[in-house]
Amino acid sequence: MRFTSAFLTVLFTLWTAVDAAAQENPLAYFRKDVGVVIRLSEPDRTFEKVAQIIEKVQPGVGAVFQEQQETVLGQVISNPGLTGVDPSRDWYVAVYAEKGAAPKIVFAIPAIRAEDMVAALAATMQTQVQKNWVLYTNDETLPSVVEGETFASLLTEANPNRLPAGDLSVFVNVRHLSTVYAEEVELMQEKVLESLGTLRFMEPEGGVDFEAIAQLYGTLAEAFFSGMKDAESVSLSVGLTDTEIAFDQFVEFTPGSGAAKFLAENQQDALDNLARLPANWPLYYGISGQMKELMKYGVSASQAMLKLGDEKRNAAQELVKDIEGLNFGAVVTAFDVVDSTAEIMRGVTLTTVTPIEKMQEFTRKSQEKIGSFSTDAVKQVTTIQTDAEEYGNRKGDIFTVKQVYADADEAGKVSSKVQDLMFGPEGMVSRSVYLDNQVVSTIGGGRQLMRSMLSSIENQKSNKIEKYRSGLMPKANFVVLMDVAGLAGRALKVSSKFEESPIMINPAAIDNLNLKISYLGFAIGSEGSTLKAQTRLPVDQITGLTKLGVL
Repeated sequence: MRFTSAFLTVLFTLWTAVDAAAQENPLAYFRKDVGVVIRLSEPDRTFEKVAQIIEKVQPGVGAVFQEQQETVLGQVISNPGLTGVDPSRDWYVAVYAEKGAAPKIVFAIPAIRAEDMVAALAATMQTQVQKNWVLYTNDETLPSVVEGETFASLLTEANPNRLPAGDLSVFVNVRHLSTVYAEEVELMQEKVLESLGTLRFMEPEGGVDFEAIAQLYGTLAEAFFSGMKDAESVSLSVGLTDTEIAFDQFVEFTPGSGAAKFLAENQQDALDNLARLPANWPLYYGISGQMKELMKYGVSASQAMLKLGDEKRNAAQELVKDIEGLNFGAVVTAFDVVDSTAEIMRGVTLTTVTPIEKMQEFTRKSQEKIGSFSTDAVKQVTTIQTDAEEYGNRKGDIFTVKQVYADADEAGKVSSKVQDLMFGPEGMVSRSVYLDNQVVSTIGGGRQLMRSMLSSIENQKSNKIEKYRSGLMPKANFVVLMDVAGLAGRALKVSSKFEESPIMINPAAIDNLNLKISYLGFAIGSEGSTLKAQTRLPVDQITGLTKLGVL
């Protein structure tokens, strides 16, 4: 009898645990064809995190925000006093889309006392109690659910990102919504094409070919709508800590679709060369993937849009053929804004490419063939100096690009002043040095910047940027690290010297803000047929931008 009693106790405990697990979320009460599912994790703790971030950014405001927690949450779920509600467990909202009707919103809120919650809701609400969950809607009926055809059945091991973890999660059933709103999507596509058609027949102005621009945007629009057709779902999660806000987005495409094949063709990279770039600059980015196709498209599109005639178009087509003989790896770049009387813009790019001799030939040829041109609005002159400088056993080229704008054009006068301010009166001066399998290119900064870059590469010196990438995917197709507050501060200091600037600020006032160096991080990569995008927003960035805003 003792053994039987113990055995029954164990069975009861296991049953209780299984039953509790089944009640952790209400996804089994949502239909499989739900349009959108939103999950708010433990609202009381999430609001506390938000309040802590606000308090860190603006002392005193966070406490006021937290005092409004109950009021705000109550209004969101149509239960002003949170009567019978459990704010320590996740809340859910489902949105059902029906053709020709307004979306149906269904709340699934955990209850401490279900009867109290139901009684607190408006009489117009349709309610249903499922274990310790209360489902309700302001619609006429609650959606009926068939066993085995629920949203929970979509959350398999093969699709872990359909409702990702986080303080806030959102799932969008793109495949279903595209079917429901097929007519609206088609109408949107027609309007886009109609607008591009209007642009196509505009007369060229200032040397700009609007037909080529329409073709460019038409290609982008085609890719967008094609991707929409291939997409199955989009998921987003937002995570909060006392140091950053993390956004993770997943776009799931149909395996074998055009979009899925495109993802597979774009090789990801660790982009380690970002660490070789100068330290503490406000902007870094790296690209890995179909660089050859991007370069070919860029050369062709730039010449087509400027409508420079047959000679330039033929030269561009010849350059596109030359690109075929190049093999590209990752490309990393950094930009800086400096408070200088000579120039305010500096840039560094490190391109991995082979064979290096062909890349050198291509760079020189491209500057010679299409670097100089003339339109009604602007004349661009490119000066080439090959092997003009020595850096140890390496020689470097110098390219100087100067644009002269039409005097009668007021916009041209402003553009001319901006050019002089950014790059100096000589124009944009860039340097290129060719290593074994890399091209080092600089804009501005003179010989010293090139020397510094070559030394960093030779000595494998790190700029410590990797610590700001710690929350992003280790390999990606595209990574951006931007000190938005720092860049804005530098730009405001420089703009104070520009008479036409709409904002005049004493540079010393910006220095006194003591803006901390931090970086907004963004990365795009893929895993199988799923596109991943990550954003990391440090609280220090929000604080810095708030200080600038107040100033």
